[in-house]
Amino acid sequence: MTTPSKDTVEWCKRLRLGSNFVEAVTAKKSKERDYLIELLEGEINRRDALAIERNIKNACFPELKTLADFDFTHVEMPTSVARPFYTDAVFVQSKYSIFMYGCPGTGKTHLAIALGIEACRHFHKVAFYRLPSLIAQLREAKSTNDARFYKRLSKTDLIILDEFGYPPREDDTIELLFDFISNYCYQQKSLIMTSNRTFKEWLTDFPDPRAEKMAQATLDRIAQNTLLFNFTGESRRANFTNSSEIAH
Repeated sequence: MTTPSKDTVEWCKRLRLGSNFVEAVTAKKSKERDYLIELLEGEINRRDALAIERNIKNACFPELKTLADFDFTHVEMPTSVARPFYTDAVFVQSKYSIFMYGCPGTGKTHLAIALGIEACRHFHKVAFYRLPSLIAQLREAKSTNDARFYKRLSKTDLIILDEFGYPPREDDTIELLFDFISNYCYQQKSLIMTSNRTFKEWLTDFPDPRAEKMAQATLDRIAQNTLLFNFTGESRRANFTNSSEIAH
């Protein structure tokens, strides 16, 4: 009997076929064995494709963006970490976070979505929120005790917070954000945050001493294992508008 390959054993485990099926496959004649292994591989590839598609759909991205369409020229990233750490979603597995800072229109949301999609392709569960929307959903979930919403947060590997640092509209904003970071993110999962404001600027939104203290505690938790991407280029939206004007 031929010794089963590591791939064959792993595929059978994933399909829950058991050791008896592995032995049955390897006991077959060469052509029959190759045909069964081809079927196994095809089923695994089909399930993987469906899982990736489901992850991308459930992430609720506002649009789909890719790394292939992104120009890294004007993005300053930590030189101590190789680019595949981000592009191959290793940072998610390692529970690192990314803070993307720069002027509006410099591509922060594009890159955040593209990294999120790559995480989906590496079978991580991702959720995209604009911060004001997340705060509203947290407020609603708290008032209704929405267990399904909290369960989704707990099972997500990467949460993208677009427009982080958005000025709060309600007094309970920082309390909701602090509870979210403390209970569902801190040392549990990765974040990607985009902002055109620094953390120091964001703190000025909380003049009340208690709120400021809670905001600082929130940032202390966020700052751990968080890497800075500094977007230094000009607004792509402005460049696109100027190009369109020239063309006409």
